[in-house]
Amino acid sequence: MVIKPHKIHQYRKVKLVKSVVFRCMLPGCTHYTREAFIINKIALCPFCGKDFLITRDLARRETVHCSECIVSTKPKVEVKEVVEFLEELKDDTTSHK
Repeated sequence: MVIKPHKIHQYRKVKLVKSVVFRCMLPGCTHYTREAFIINKIALCPFCGKDFLITRDLARRETVHCSECIVSTKPKVEVKEVVEFLEELKDDTTSHK
């Protein structure tokens, strides 16, 4: 028996008349499904193009994408800056003794 590989979809949340469904955004694909059917399935990230496993948290987004491509509103802090801050904090605490 030969097992055909499943097609990987790229999902986006779409509101229909009375319900919310997920539509594949790949050209030529007409696949629609409900949230319950995409949990724990493999999908294609629209931002980085990698395959990822859809969790319940990832499925809550308007455009379903991997956790590595999450856009944060918080400013990113470099590791070097954190190390320098901790060293300054360490120096301050040892100088007070």
